[in-house]
Amino acid sequence: AYAAAGQGEKATQVLARMKGASPAGSSVRTKLAMLNIGAGRVEQGLSELEASIAADPGDAQGALALVVTQLNTGRTADAVASARALLATAPGNAVYENLLGVALYQAGELDA
Repeated sequence: AYAAAGQGEKATQVLARMKGASPAGSSVRTKLAMLNIGAGRVEQGLSELEASIAADPGDAQGALALVVTQLNTGRTADAVASARALLATAPGNAVYENLLGVALYQAGELDA
């Protein structure tokens, strides 16, 4: 509710407290990460996403956010590795395959 009302810092504080109560809650960690990234705290956001995925390898939302953020911040080698890991969780998933293609293209490993 705080995030929707434009109160990102308050939302971040609430989610950080919730994460402390349930550190493995990937949904909370992913939301906290996205708030941090949106506020310009990209490194903190990436760390939260990585922790979320480590705690819950099935956290597709967090994994997608991680790859996209890595691509948007020029971390192409990391994005390729993260996209490969995501695709390994659901081989044949067209969205994940396309995301890997984008990462490979940005890394210069795939021709258009």
